[in-house]
Amino acid sequence: MPCPLFEPRGRVSEPRTPSPRLPLIYEFDGICHAGQPMATADQRFQYCNRGNAKGNCANFPDSLAITAIRFTVTARSANRMTVMMVEEHNHWPGAWRTIDFMLEEKRLDPEISDVCRRAQVLCFCNAYLGRENER
Repeated sequence: MPCPLFEPRGRVSEPRTPSPRLPLIYEFDGICHAGQPMATADQRFQYCNRGNAKGNCANFPDSLAITAIRFTVTARSANRMTVMMVEEHNHWPGAWRTIDFMLEEKRLDPEISDVCRRAQVLCFCNAYLGRENER
């Protein structure tokens, strides 16, 4: 359930916790679209990567209804992985949709125009596949 205003850019080389249970599977560094360009390590771990920052993170706007985004794989075939993206509103599902990640082309179908959601889905899909290949 990363913050809806967090654009992950790359996996953190030295994570805050060795094996936390994170929504994007790994801890990511990235850009905060809520006010400051780069979050501190504490903010990044606590709010950007884990979400539900409303009322806790000084950068999170009180007017934003979506407080976190959750991802889960709902189907997998040889050429595609279907991911359900759920937008949470104060810990409750508010809206959801499915996105296909085309494995060979490494692209989304349908494409997502929001830069933060697009980056989060791509990071989740690549991390999921990376974990799958580690087994």
